[in-house]
Amino acid sequence: MVSASGISSVLLVIFALGVVMLQINKKEHQAVENARVATPMIGMTTMHQGPWPFCVKNKMQGDACCQKILSHTKDISTENCVVIHEEEETNDITAIGFVPTRVRVFVDSDGIVTKIPRRG
Repeated sequence: MVSASGISSVLLVIFALGVVMLQINKKEHQAVENARVATPMIGMTTMHQGPWPFCVKNKMQGDACCQKILSHTKDISTENCVVIHEEEETNDITAIGFVPTRVRVFVDSDGIVTKIPRRG
């Protein structure tokens, strides 16, 4: 037979594992919340959050569009404003997951922005 102290020891270990798992889940959830960037609703754009439709409207060059975006944002670095040529769009560079501190600027063969730049 199993003693009462053996059962209580097993139950204590199970309880401790449950507490540890809850703490890990809480830390992961907090990390996700901290990485979240406020994204405006459709039609409600701000210069520091994006999207940035003026790049398409003004037929800007990709590099100029990146410079304009970088001048209005604090959390996007120069290397995270990426100019992508349309012919490269199907390559792995566009398959990488969502990164809230990255902006992709799609341009045509003349370097003109063709899609509204957005975070991601």
